[in-house]
Amino acid sequence: MGMKWPFFALILVPVCLGGLLLPRLNFLQLGQPLGLLALMLIPVVLWLLRHWLRQQQHSLHQLIDSWLLPRLHTQGSYRPLLIARSILLMAMIACLAMALARPQGNIVAGEQEQSGIDLLFALDVSDSSRATDVHPSRLEASKYLVRQMLQQLTSDRVGLIVFTNEAAPVAPLTTDYGALDTILNDITPGFLPSRGTQIGAAITAAEKRFAKSGDTGKILVIISDGENQDPDSLNAALGTLAKKDWIVFTIGAGTPQGARIPVEDPIFSRLIYKRYPTEGGEEVITKLDEATLKRLAERGRGKYLPIQKANQLPKLIEQARSTLQKQSFSSSSLTREERFQAWLLLALLLFTLERSIVLWENRWQQVLQHWPGKLPRRSSEVSNG
Repeated sequence: MGMKWPFFALILVPVCLGGLLLPRLNFLQLGQPLGLLALMLIPVVLWLLRHWLRQQQHSLHQLIDSWLLPRLHTQGSYRPLLIARSILLMAMIACLAMALARPQGNIVAGEQEQSGIDLLFALDVSDSSRATDVHPSRLEASKYLVRQMLQQLTSDRVGLIVFTNEAAPVAPLTTDYGALDTILNDITPGFLPSRGTQIGAAITAAEKRFAKSGDTGKILVIISDGENQDPDSLNAALGTLAKKDWIVFTIGAGTPQGARIPVEDPIFSRLIYKRYPTEGGEEVITKLDEATLKRLAERGRGKYLPIQKANQLPKLIEQARSTLQKQSFSSSSLTREERFQAWLLLALLLFTLERSIVLWENRWQQVLQHWPGKLPRRSSEVSNG
């Protein structure tokens, strides 16, 4: 009997599709390398197959004489087909494991239209940010707060400045929150050369940054202990806030009781505590100045929060967003091209081939029997019996 077209389709279609997939199977890196742990299923499945075959053979030997078994057309009795099915099954599991590991290709640039406000964080990186009255330190707690906010934002542009007696922008207004998170790792109390604290410098830097963003609604979040303010600089900052339409939230990083400031001994490379620069000077105790931070928040039509209650900040920002003007802008991002889809499709094609052996076993056996010089024919086996 001649071959039928459905049988040809089961062979040719998966093979042709697999050939088309080959250019998409290469990759540059794995997004989730732990997905390759699924390869451990291969020896388990092989052991289960071997155990099942032994059980099947044992059952057949109990029911049928051994000399008659090769002459019977039983499911799984033709060894080349069993080997082919096992290979296809193992290859399918390997492809699924690769898909779980998320193969990734080249970096691609994408743009999308978004609508939101401009949100600027100002971090105090003065010497007092080393104090540990907030665990693990004032600066680390401040950075953690910024990271928590980044996880809850979607379409707002976010920027970052740091300040001591001076201020410096470290990240422009952007929607690339992942880049901001990376930048936070590099911010330390020694990020700027000066050591004091002047929130006025942060207000001036914020004014320059916001000036480039047009009529978009603006929110400034200042995270500081508010200590050691120059009165003139502070009054100038309050005057600036009175003229702006920003909303300003202040976060108090520290406690009113205060704490010592740990510093590294430059001679013996050990931890000591900062002292006043006088003979036998006492240790410096840095305390949270809530009054200054509250004045800044009130002038900026916002609210003051101690850092212990900073979990209220996302709700306050969301309420402020509803009153501010939003602006549409296109944001660009760089991402890795995902290529796990090709591995999933290849696994499906291998599964289709494996199933074709089961559904068309008689046809496969006819093909293998007439394959010249490769496998013995079943007819010869019968005649030898």
